[in-house]
Amino acid sequence: MAKKKHRRRSESQASLAPRSALTWTIPLLLVVVTLLALFPLCGFDFTTWDDVSNVASNDLLNPPTLSTLWVCWTKAQMSIYIPLTYTLWAMIALLARTDAPDASGIWLNPYLFHTANLVIHIVAVLMVYALLKQIVAKPWPAAFGALVFAVHPLQVEPVGWIAGMKDVLCGMLSITALWQLVVYAQTTPPRRRLHYTLATIAYALALLSKPSGMSLPLLAVLIARFICKLPWKQLAIVLGPWFLMAIPIAIIARHVQPVTVAYDGGKFWLRPLIAADALAFYASKLVWPLHLAVQYDHYPQAVIEHRWLYWTWIVPVSLTIMALLLRNKLPWLWVGLALIVAATLPVLGLVPFQFERLSVVADHYMYVAMLGPAIIAAYAITLPRKKIAVTAGIVAIVALTVRSNRQTWNWRDTQTLFQHELDVNPKSFAAYDSLASWAVMHHQPQEAAEYAERAIEINPDYAEAWGTLGGALSALGRRAEAAAAFKRAYEFAAGNETAAIAASHYGAAMASIGNRAEGERYLRRAIELDPQLDEAHLNLAVLLANGGRIADAVNEAETATELGPENPRNHLTLAILLDQNGQRQRAVEEFQRTLLLSPNSAVAKRGLARPLGNGAPARQ
Repeated sequence: MAKKKHRRRSESQASLAPRSALTWTIPLLLVVVTLLALFPLCGFDFTTWDDVSNVASNDLLNPPTLSTLWVCWTKAQMSIYIPLTYTLWAMIALLARTDAPDASGIWLNPYLFHTANLVIHIVAVLMVYALLKQIVAKPWPAAFGALVFAVHPLQVEPVGWIAGMKDVLCGMLSITALWQLVVYAQTTPPRRRLHYTLATIAYALALLSKPSGMSLPLLAVLIARFICKLPWKQLAIVLGPWFLMAIPIAIIARHVQPVTVAYDGGKFWLRPLIAADALAFYASKLVWPLHLAVQYDHYPQAVIEHRWLYWTWIVPVSLTIMALLLRNKLPWLWVGLALIVAATLPVLGLVPFQFERLSVVADHYMYVAMLGPAIIAAYAITLPRKKIAVTAGIVAIVALTVRSNRQTWNWRDTQTLFQHELDVNPKSFAAYDSLASWAVMHHQPQEAAEYAERAIEINPDYAEAWGTLGGALSALGRRAEAAAAFKRAYEFAAGNETAAIAASHYGAAMASIGNRAEGERYLRRAIELDPQLDEAHLNLAVLLANGGRIADAVNEAETATELGPENPRNHLTLAILLDQNGQRQRAVEEFQRTLLLSPNSAVAKRGLARPLGNGAPARQ
């Protein structure tokens, strides 16, 4: 009897050994393959594709403080409310601060930000594996699905783009929420509450990482109902609070990023066809992920003019019919396809959104949506003829890994990224504008002006390019031409989030050429459009000071410092104005605050060393 018991124990231990090995072997494999595909990203630079404005040159992060962090939580930044993402950027910025700025004046090390993006993506991959293992109940098929999510070339953009951390962080937290929701659905009542609580917390954090997380309840319905078979009544009780949580985020998103321009030219009845075209585009890139770009020639006007939308709808409609015909035999197929639609629904073009003036489609919009192909891949590899399926699966993963690795090198720096962009999409006006911004940063105004003019030639309505051209012309000393360019920027920015900034730039430019009345009118217009724009208040303060209205200038400068306490220029200008107004003690305090934010400010040091009295007026 003792020998039989010993034999049974040995057999049990032998059967558990492989499973025990899988608990670390598969996660390790996922990490290694992901690193093989994406590790080069860790050594790349910031790009002017939002990295500089959001992170590298953002006063909130140079350096971050508790007060600047509070600003991130209480105010939207860059027309988007992503306080959790900014909090993580602030934590990285504390570690990434360098001893001296680089040639373009940046004090932050980009490598740490890139590495953080990759680490978050790896965590997301492990969460996908955990989710699929719960759903498929087979570790290796779950690992295959997770690898598709990990190394598909569409994932290179959100991971390689420092400003794309909002997509990766929101995606990782969303997938974590779905995993815990599935565990909840498959767990007995005593332990359910914990998993539901964890899922809800993850969902709340996802909403604070990027507003697109509000589409998660739709994904949860698809998985919980049609894969986990959760009853509708229970589903309503569980997910009802999630839908309610999304409402304030949706309101904030609409408030801080309003769309008042019809990018479809008012042809709203074509919106369903524009959405179908976007889905057809994503289907093509999933199957054949070549010629990837940051801006595709897929903004509504281009789609309508090229008449693609009158036949591309056939692709999503055909896939839908096929999935419905096979819904009993392959239920996971239609769920996987539906997940792609649900995850991209806010940005398919059914309703206007800001980025569609550049393109309705973008690689980073597919980050969470890649969960759909991952589920399809995990189930597909369990179909009959496993040897063929496994061989094809291995070949596919190797091919995707190699392709993604090659794609990463396009993200090395601004010039590499946008030269590649122009190879893929020669009509990319955003690429020329980004190269112009890079040239401005590197003190090459003539080259910047040429790039900006090329962007305007392709799209004369692109406000950002007119603004960049204005900055380049200002640097060249061509102030009248710069003012004209800024005015065009304002005219074309009407109705989008850059209108206030464009009005501020134009007002300051007009003041610089002596037209103070026009300058003041547009600076006040900028403040009317965005009362929280500290730059407009500061420019108005300088204009008023140069006109001898020092007391009024002090009031505007004080407002600028209240709205932008993280900006050393605000404090420095206020200090100079206070000193000119005879308020020496307060001026000293503002000079000191300037040095706390910008320790190398020579003007602030001179201001502390000697009284300025009624010295030189503030400059534009």
